[in-house]
Amino acid sequence: NLLVKMDDEVKAMEAQYEEMITTFPEFKQTIDRMKELELKSDPESNKEFVTLYRESCASVMKFHNENEALKYRKEQTTTTSLKVPTTHDGDFDVTVEVYTPKNLEKETKRAAYV
Repeated sequence: NLLVKMDDEVKAMEAQYEEMITTFPEFKQTIDRMKELELKSDPESNKEFVTLYRESCASVMKFHNENEALKYRKEQTTTTSLKVPTTHDGDFDVTVEVYTPKNLEKETKRAAYV
């Protein structure tokens, strides 16, 4: 079993996100519309889904980029990447980002988010 412990800053960010969902009905409408579009497979629905997805990603990224706790954590982390070969949908490599806490960079056995 994995034990998850959230810092107070992360809890505050989660509360902010929940407030955003309840405070902005248009955000909830967008999420609901995307759920509807997921069940369709025609070109117009796919195009609308991608448009809504991109718009929602932009607003979520803005929210994350303005969060002081996340800015601090990013400064405390080193980002590298590795390539993972795959053949499930053709033969190619997938680039995967690896996030390592700076205080563990020199360790050979260390935690990382992949």
